[in-house]
Amino acid sequence: MLTKYSLQKQLVIIFSIIAIGVLAILLPIIDNNLTHVIDNEMYDVLTRSQNDFYSYDFSPDYAGSDKQIYHFTYNINEDTLTTAQNISAKKYQILDYVFQNDLYKMVKKNKKKLQEKVKMQDQTVYYQIVKADDSNYIISLVYSDYSKTLINNLKDQVIDIFYIAFLIIGLALFIWVSSLIKPLKLIKNYIDDIKNDKESELHIQREDEIGVLSSSLIEMKEEIDRQNEIKEEMIHNISHDLKTPIALIQTYAQSIWMIFILMEIKIHQWMLF
Repeated sequence: MLTKYSLQKQLVIIFSIIAIGVLAILLPIIDNNLTHVIDNEMYDVLTRSQNDFYSYDFSPDYAGSDKQIYHFTYNINEDTLTTAQNISAKKYQILDYVFQNDLYKMVKKNKKKLQEKVKMQDQTVYYQIVKADDSNYIISLVYSDYSKTLINNLKDQVIDIFYIAFLIIGLALFIWVSSLIKPLKLIKNYIDDIKNDKESELHIQREDEIGVLSSSLIEMKEEIDRQNEIKEEMIHNISHDLKTPIALIQTYAQSIWMIFILMEIKIHQWMLF
């Protein structure tokens, strides 16, 4: 199907199909990998902050910050949930709702660690529940509404890099194909001149397959010219060799013809007498 188009158009079509296919495959992979990287980074942040809270009772309060990490302690024996920060009752209820079911499941199954995230409107809440000792569980949460923006920014940067890379590669391939088309056109014109018995010259300074082909065509043209010269010389020699016998034959024929005429005249005179 592509063979009806020029090489340049074939290159554009094939490259476009490859670019669309690569982007269609890579974009989901990139998005998934970036999300995975962000998730791991958020859980690492929670782990470091949770260790500081558990070991040193250190829990900085970043008022109004999206990166605020909230720490809760759940006591199994007393069935109490306490927070390390001064937060409102509404905020307490929201955060408690995020991890409540998972916390009860962990206590029931005696699990030691859980890492999860949940979507809340336009934000993502990452939380980690760790069993500190036989009586206490530590729950740490962080809002990560900036993670979506970060992922989109990283994805846009990766896509831009792909676009630039594809543009550079496509331009390089286009220039390369164009460099092939010009000598191929010269070769075609040279062959047409040979077919029409016209004088023509072919100058292609290449050492690749096209250069080898052009050299072979030049050698073929030289051989054809040599064969034509031999043919012309042979015809000339034959015509020269035949010229003398033909002249002699013509002379003999004329002589015989004159003899017949003279004989006819003699016979005619003899009959008159």
